[in-house]
Amino acid sequence: MSARPLRLQLSGVTKRFGGLIAVEGVDLDVPTGEICAVIGPNGAGKSTLFSMIAGALRPTEGSIHLDGMDITGRPSHEVALQGIARSFQLVNLFTSMTVAENVLVGAERHATLGLWPSMSHLGRFGRERREAEERAAHAIDLVGIGDIADHPIGRITYGQQRLVAAARALAARPKLLLLDEPAAGLSEPEVEVLAHA
Repeated sequence: MSARPLRLQLSGVTKRFGGLIAVEGVDLDVPTGEICAVIGPNGAGKSTLFSMIAGALRPTEGSIHLDGMDITGRPSHEVALQGIARSFQLVNLFTSMTVAENVLVGAERHATLGLWPSMSHLGRFGRERREAEERAAHAIDLVGIGDIADHPIGRITYGQQRLVAAARALAARPKLLLLDEPAAGLSEPEVEVLAHA
């Protein structure tokens, strides 16, 4: 029986900030279809590691591969196009928008539409918009926040905001989903819903 192909491979990944070593020599193989957890105390470098995988930070040393492709040091928008989505330790939502609108942001294919269809709403805009709305609705249902989909972000609890952030990341239908402390601030029932999403 052959082993599953690797979705993510880290080799000797290190991040230094001047004299401070935030992450040192991380080797990690994550096969396709695996769920993997990175655990450690506050300040251990977990968020820094996720930032390097997602392209927000460039590693000082080492390499990062997604499906065998070297993505080391590529900017976050390029990494996202390759299929990595991320939720953050601190929620980063658009407070002037509703829950559904925030999740829709994650579902839209921003890089593929082009300027004219985006401005005119002509051409394939309508079809792509409907597909994005379907992806967003599915992600909302998956994390169990359908009852608050029309609520403004400012009127929901912190735990619900964390679920919105997870739904936004899921709506992109990524190959690899990075969830940074996804259960922080969630109630026990909310943790159960997220665990089964």
